[in-house]
Amino acid sequence: MDELSDISARLDEAGFLLLGGFYPQPDEEVPALDNGARPAMVLMVGSAGHDMWRKFAPWYHRYAGTDPLDTWTQEQLLPLARDAGMSACFPFHGPPYWPFQRWANRCAPVWPSPLGIIVHHRYGLWHGLRAALLSHRRLPLPPPSVAENPCLTCREQPCLHACPVSAFDGTRYQVSACAQHLGTADGEDCMNHGCAARRACPIGQDTRYPLAQMRFHMSAFKRAH
Repeated sequence: MDELSDISARLDEAGFLLLGGFYPQPDEEVPALDNGARPAMVLMVGSAGHDMWRKFAPWYHRYAGTDPLDTWTQEQLLPLARDAGMSACFPFHGPPYWPFQRWANRCAPVWPSPLGIIVHHRYGLWHGLRAALLSHRRLPLPPPSVAENPCLTCREQPCLHACPVSAFDGTRYQVSACAQHLGTADGEDCMNHGCAARRACPIGQDTRYPLAQMRFHMSAFKRAH
């Protein structure tokens, strides 16, 4: 097994997946390695479906802070990065907040959706960007997956019509309208079953999060807003 395959296998075992990687350009915005040097390669780490949740849920009670998933993610990925001789950065650390979506666009079949979050050609909206592994070495990378943005051929765009408070218009997201709705009796459907707009996306329905994971993410959003 080559080194990249070994990293991918370890991520899979922990409930994550290797989305792809890229070699940053000299003027590209990337964080320094732990030793202060500029990375020669960036590997994007994500999650999809319920794989990560199955690993995280049994240990949820150990994390009493406000961001248990972030804490658990670091506990899983920092040792993995060290073992591979790499550094790691996370989308929930900042400022500065690194351009994770732009990095993912470089190496994975993902695109901005009408909801603002990125859509994956296989997982739809049921995935997330969890970390980036930074290396001083340029390991051989496979070519990026070739796929078409599913939103371009989605004529009905049901995601834009499913929100009960019309928080999405395809160009912006009215966070306050969404957050206020979740605090009402009418918002219980979204709180208990997940964002109605997200559920309406036809892509990746077989990888939809389980209800417990939906409730976890919605509760975290509500606390933050």
